Amino acid sequence: ADTLSNAKTAVDTTAAKASKDSVAAAKPLTEKERIRREKEERKEREWARLDSLDAARAAEKAAIKLEKERKKKLEALEKMRKRQAEEEALLQKYIEYYRRKKAAEDAKAAKKEEVLQRELLSE
Repeated sequence: ADTLSNAKTAVDTTAAKASKDSVAAAKPLTEKERIRREKEERKEREWARLDSLDAARAAEKAAIKLEKERKKKLEALEKMRKRQAEEEALLQKYIEYYRRKKAAEDAKAAKKEEVLQRELLSE
């Protein structure tokens, strides 16, 4: 029952507003009322214009902020890539150093083994 009465009240209120508007539209405006309405309309248009300017500024500001963030991320990524390349070069340098060291040690061990084999054969 409450829901129906609320719905009926809402419909009645809407109907009352519609009838007031139609009566107001049918009744000619006085000069004062017309001037007041024109002023209100001008104010509304001005507020709408200012709101659109504010929205455009906000959008531009957001775009600039996004561009700065993008640039910062790209710079960080480039710095990281450069650092990885330097680390990779250093790692390759160490790998090559230890390969040469291992080859020298192996050659020395092989030579020592060869000398021992000769000594055993000569005995």
